Amino acid sequence: MERQFETAVLKGPATPLATETATLFDSTVTYGPKMMRMLGVCRIVLSFPGLNQPSGTSGLIGYASSDGGTTWKNYAFPYSTIAGTGALPQTVAADTGSTFAVYDISVQFHQDVKLTWTAAATAPTAGFPPVIEVKYNDVHVNS
Repeated sequence: MERQFETAVLKGPATPLATETATLFDSTVTYGPKMMRMLGVCRIVLSFPGLNQPSGTSGLIGYASSDGGTTWKNYAFPYSTIAGTGALPQTVAADTGSTFAVYDISVQFHQDVKLTWTAAATAPTAGFPPVIEVKYNDVHVNS
């Protein structure tokens, strides 16, 4: 059976208040525990167009679970951006008018993943939630 590259855009959470945390993606909620890999999820792409306030310091955090979401451990997921590559956690910058933050996060080696975003002392009033895209069967190597 031939696998097709597919993309789904998910609805994001409500805008968090100052210093609050919002869950952007939780595979156990979206697909059920331990179903993400079976469905071919490889990457999560987060785009923050119009975001008028940055996240808190290291506000974008990744978590992995091998027990269906019963326990979550911080995980430094690799990501790529226009500017290069890195690993989570990261501070998400506000939209400058000429550029906005985009994180292409590689998740293909995990049973379950969760991504959270914590607001800074001033909560965003525009540009939240981000665009959340799930990429199926579309693997690439961050280098």
